[in-house]
Amino acid sequence: MAWGKVAGDNSGKRPWGSPMVSKGEGKAADPLLEGSVLSTCPFCACGCGLYLHLDRSHLVGVSSSQNHPASQGRLCARGWAAHEAPLWGPRLLRPAIRESENLRPVPWTEAIRQATRELNGLLSAGKRIGVLVSGRCTNEESYLGAKLARGALHTGNLAGSLTLQYETILRGLGIRKDITDTGGSLKEVEESDRILLLEGDLCVTHPRAAFAVLRALRRGAKLVTLGLARTSLSRLATAHFSLNPVTPQLFPPDLPAALGLTGDGGLRTSVLLAPFSPSPEALFATVHALAEALDSATRGNGSTIRFFPLPQQANTRGAYDMGASPGHLPGRGPLDDPSLRSRLREVWGTDPCLDEGIQAEAMAGQVDGLVVLRDHLSGGFLSSGAASGALRSLESLIVLDSFRSPTSDAATVALPLAAFSETDGTLTSWEGRVQRFRAAAPLPGEGRPGWAVLSDLLNGLGVPCDYSSFAEVFAEIRRVVPEYGALPEGVLEASWGGVVSPARAPSGDHSEGGRGSEPTSGDAPAGTHWLALEGAFDWAEDPSVEGSPTLRRDGAARRKLNPGGVVTMSPADGQALGIRAGWSVRLRSRHGEAQLPVALNPRVEDGILLVPYLYREALTAVLGDGAVERVEVERT
Repeated sequence: MAWGKVAGDNSGKRPWGSPMVSKGEGKAADPLLEGSVLSTCPFCACGCGLYLHLDRSHLVGVSSSQNHPASQGRLCARGWAAHEAPLWGPRLLRPAIRESENLRPVPWTEAIRQATRELNGLLSAGKRIGVLVSGRCTNEESYLGAKLARGALHTGNLAGSLTLQYETILRGLGIRKDITDTGGSLKEVEESDRILLLEGDLCVTHPRAAFAVLRALRRGAKLVTLGLARTSLSRLATAHFSLNPVTPQLFPPDLPAALGLTGDGGLRTSVLLAPFSPSPEALFATVHALAEALDSATRGNGSTIRFFPLPQQANTRGAYDMGASPGHLPGRGPLDDPSLRSRLREVWGTDPCLDEGIQAEAMAGQVDGLVVLRDHLSGGFLSSGAASGALRSLESLIVLDSFRSPTSDAATVALPLAAFSETDGTLTSWEGRVQRFRAAAPLPGEGRPGWAVLSDLLNGLGVPCDYSSFAEVFAEIRRVVPEYGALPEGVLEASWGGVVSPARAPSGDHSEGGRGSEPTSGDAPAGTHWLALEGAFDWAEDPSVEGSPTLRRDGAARRKLNPGGVVTMSPADGQALGIRAGWSVRLRSRHGEAQLPVALNPRVEDGILLVPYLYREALTAVLGDGAVERVEVERT
């Protein structure tokens, strides 16, 4: 990711979200500065501040905020193109309901009436309903999604497609009673003496965090990386430890020594934890073992260790805080918390459902009706094809989104929402910084803010809501979620937002959860290599990337180069098998077989085959419903 800097930004001198007043720069320096609106990047969880530039009320571009504590005058390639998807992406423009095989545009009143009719019908019949919330939702939308599920639909089937990965990392840390510090800032990463990085590829998933690592290295910090393969940051590391994909928690015991943590101590160590695998079991085991090893190595020597769990999307942390999980309530409260239950009853006017529900990936195949908030059921699912197929069999599928997708095409009711540049709201970065989206551009077609549409649905389902703005929804969040209630009044408008307390997994059960266990060396069939999915998410599948003419080129090029997928192995393995780059191999496992072309790359360890997450559907027959499998490799 390019990480470029712009000059000429007096952002720290203005209230949050107010029009930008160009003083020293002047129109000659940058004619776009006047009339721009401060907002937040809608992509990863770093939460960079950016300006939306307008020309006669039309969105024309973005630039970085120089004084924002995250961006500091820089944006990655995704941030620089943030305006493109709202302008040129495939937008949902009118509410529509399904008639036979087609979606028919209808007025908003008819669409809301049809959606509530379908959901009430399922409730009356005692059928199962689920609600999916994504990291693309604002805090207000996520909170109202939780209220819709637990308050109106009386179900615990409430989840986000990428929330489980984040929650699993927190649980891996939370099981250790002596580890309490999972907060911190990018500045603290930059000032670290030692950095341990668990990653898929941080430069791609969280570019601003990768830049913080580079700044620390420039200061003389020592970097150690952990992952399934070497990355661009691994080249700068003092040491790299490759994880075994089937037992990633069994990393070498000399890892603390490689970090230099076994001496006299007094060092500041940052541990960045990014999802390197889509497997919750692998994430939990690795994070837990890592926390144990570092605690044991530094106990009593005066070293400071700070853990940084990194969620994938812009508001994955916020969605988690708002209760988008089948296992906890808004505010990360356990389901059996009597005080929180009482508070929700008082605020919502109804008893919340306290049942533990179904995780996101299993939901489409186990419910009769589904409400989907800004999720497209591909980027966060191992088997997106199976999930998309299950949607067609649902009795009711209510989709609320800004963009058209296969999910919205399958909807029984499709409700168009404002994109990030057209709506007001808040989101929470991985640092815990609660900051603003701000409406700058007019809504296309008949789109509406998400909080307003959810309010109509709640009213139609018998839960009275009279919100007139996102601020009223946020005020209710402050009443329900103590950490957000503790933010100073007006902080969102007077500064770069406020920081809430560190994220923690809810108390109670700290098991890793998720799908069935991955194979181990003891129960896997015979084979020559381990096949593993690389990464836990691919930005090429995000609607804001797919809708951007600039950003979608990378994914389009990869799909064009290898339309049926590709598997990467080490050059030594290729030589041993007599395989050259571009040749095809047949991979055979206990589940089935598949044939793919080969790429040779020295960053991959011998005995390991890696498949980019983008191509996971090509290996479904081999991997089954898991992320790791033992395979036989045969040249074709």
